[in-house]
Amino acid sequence: MISKIAKFLKELALLVESVVKILFFSNFQPPIRNLRIDSSKPSVILGNGPSLTTTLSDYPAFFVNKTNICVNDFADSDYFEKIKPTIYVFTDPTYWMTSASARIQNQLELYKQKMVNNVTWKMTIILPFAAKKWNYFIDVPKKNTNISICYINTTEVNCFKRLRFYLYSRNLAIPPMQNVIVAALFISVNVGIKTAYLVGADHSWHESFFVGNDNILYLKNKRFQDREEATYSPFYQDPGETLPYRMDNLLFALARMFQGYRELEEYAKLHHAKIFNASTKSYIDAFERYKIS
Repeated sequence: MISKIAKFLKELALLVESVVKILFFSNFQPPIRNLRIDSSKPSVILGNGPSLTTTLSDYPAFFVNKTNICVNDFADSDYFEKIKPTIYVFTDPTYWMTSASARIQNQLELYKQKMVNNVTWKMTIILPFAAKKWNYFIDVPKKNTNISICYINTTEVNCFKRLRFYLYSRNLAIPPMQNVIVAALFISVNVGIKTAYLVGADHSWHESFFVGNDNILYLKNKRFQDREEATYSPFYQDPGETLPYRMDNLLFALARMFQGYRELEEYAKLHHAKIFNASTKSYIDAFERYKIS
C-alpha cells in the first residue's frame, strides 16, 4: 500500500513538473504547425557521421525527390549545394549562445555567408524558441529571401506516456533530445511525412575517446566533411569550450540519446510513420535497418 502511494505521489510530482515546464518554457502557438512541407515525399535526415561520405558518393540518386533535412555543420560540406536541404536543424546552444568560442564563431560565420550567398532554393532553418531573441542566423532571411526561420519548442517532459505523446503531437514538447537528429526526425513526423530515412548516423564516438593522464576526456571526432584527418582533442560540453565532458556525464548523455530514439520510434508508430535507419554504419538500434540499393 505504501509503495503504491509513493508511486502515485512520484507520478503526480512529475506531472506537475511537466505542466510547469510547458507553461513557462513552451510557446502555445508554435509556427511549425504552419510549416508547408510536401508530406507525400519521404524525408532523408542527414547526420554528419563518417559513413555519410559513402552514402552521398555511392547513392546520389537516393536524395532526389525527397525532403532532405540536414543538421549542425552540414553547410561546411561541398554537398550542401548539391543536396539542397529543405530543412536545416540547429538545436545545440552552440549555434545561438554568445558564449561560443572564437573557433566556433568563425565556423558559424562561414556557414552564414554560405547561406546568404549560395542558397538558391527554399530552405527553412529550425531553431529552439530560446534562440528567438538572438542567434547567428537571425538576419539571414533579410539577406536571402529563399531562407526562413522557424522556432520550435524543445521542452522535455517526464509525465506519463499518453500525456507526453499528446504534448509531442501538439508541438509543445519534444522527446529526450540529447542529439539534434532526434529533433530532425521528430520534425519529419510532425509535419506529416510518413517515411523517413536516416543516414550518416554512425554514433560511434565511444570507439575513439580516452581519458588522458590529466583526467581530461579526449575524442577524435570524425565527421564526413572533414578535409583533414581528425586528431584527438578535449571533448567539451559547453559552447565556450571550457568544460570538458567527464566519463560519468558523457555516458549518461549517450544513454539518454539512445533513449530518445526509442521514444521517437514508438511515437512515430502512433502517427503511422516509419523511420528507417539507412546508415551504412550505426549504433542506433531503435529503428528498422534499410540498405540503399
